[in-house]
Amino acid sequence: MSTKLPWVRNFYEEWIMDFSGTSAAEKATYMTLTALMYRAQEPIWEEITTLARRIGCSVNALNKTLDLLLRKGKIIRLEDGRLWSQQVEEELKDCNDNLNKRSEKAIKAANTRRNKHKDNSSQDHDEIMMMSSQSHDDDMMTSSRQSQSQSHI
Repeated sequence: MSTKLPWVRNFYEEWIMDFSGTSAAEKATYMTLTALMYRAQEPIWEEITTLARRIGCSVNALNKTLDLLLRKGKIIRLEDGRLWSQQVEEELKDCNDNLNKRSEKAIKAANTRRNKHKDNSSQDHDEIMMMSSQSHDDDMMTSSRQSQSQSHI
């Protein structure tokens, strides 16, 4: 099973309310940072030059915007210096829980299909054996009748 997330939920109404009145730079920085976190599925290293290039802004602009996001609690800096988002963490946990539930359901469904196929195969086998046995019995009876009628002649 792939460990990459094919997509993540985004609650736009909540996002609009959380970021109303913020600059475009702040929104773009937050969206890019969280997208990188989702992709990595873990906190990301605070490599300012690389992040600025990926976001499309200057190092100075990123430092200012990141400082705002950190003060507002949208992004947190872990003790080891990596950047993280509680929202990303919650969504990843929820997604993994759902994937595990779906995986369990898929396994149950596959087992049910396999068992049903086995039951059908067994039932088909029994029917074939019964028909074969009955056909054999009919042949034997016919042969026996023919033998008896020839012995009476």
